Amino acid sequence: MKKRLMALVVGASFSAVSVPASALAPAADDGSATANVEFCKQFSAGTGVPVGRCVGFVQTEALGSAGFATHFCQAFEGGDPEEFYLIYDSLSECIRDLHAQP
Repeated sequence: MKKRLMALVVGASFSAVSVPASALAPAADDGSATANVEFCKQFSAGTGVPVGRCVGFVQTEALGSAGFATHFCQAFEGGDPEEFYLIYDSLSECIRDLHAQP
């Protein structure tokens, strides 16, 4: 479920192309690096999002890394700056807010 949400956020944020439904299905839910790379290759082919950017986003979430907040906020800011700045005053504020959430 989280990977599908991320796929929507990443796709909306980094690509103006519509996202085909097949690109939203993750290769596997085991969180392994191999599964994440395969998922991102498929996702990239359908959206034009660079594979490396997708892997960075997915991998930080899969590993529970604090870097996820940075990736998420950058994607949100880049994909919908108008909405982003209605909620946050800066990228730093977004990151701090996500780190404060349980």
